[in-house]
Amino acid sequence: ALISSKNISRFCSYSEVERTTWQVYSLISNFLKHTKQPFFMFANFTETDYNGHKFRNGAERYSNAIYRFDHILGKLLKELEKRKMLKNTHIILTTNYGFEPNSREHTNHNKSFVISSFKIRYKRYQTSLVPTIYKLYGLPYKEFIPKLNPNLLIY
Repeated sequence: ALISSKNISRFCSYSEVERTTWQVYSLISNFLKHTKQPFFMFANFTETDYNGHKFRNGAERYSNAIYRFDHILGKLLKELEKRKMLKNTHIILTTNYGFEPNSREHTNHNKSFVISSFKIRYKRYQTSLVPTIYKLYGLPYKEFIPKLNPNLLIY
């Protein structure tokens, strides 16, 4: 989903079809080629999770899916830099949870692995993402109903 902060135009693409990491990259790259205004984008790279469930942590296909995502993330960062957008871009990369070693099972469903292009607290939950994004962009989050998790990722 994309929400432009200038004129609040919305672009949403939803599909029940699993997309490969390359397909998601292609959609984002195409969008970047045609935009000049500030935007908010959420991209869900499902191929890695799909391969983790199907083949387990440590399996070659799962490892290759992680490699593909890493490669695509690098390409996206280079593309943002080439278009002079990287300096003004906030990036939050998160997983919903991880796999147990040599297993297809998840643990700590409510804990997230989170890294970002700005300083964050390292121990928070998935439910901390929305209020963090709201605060980052100066949107009210404390009055939100239902109440949002008050434990933000940013200080």
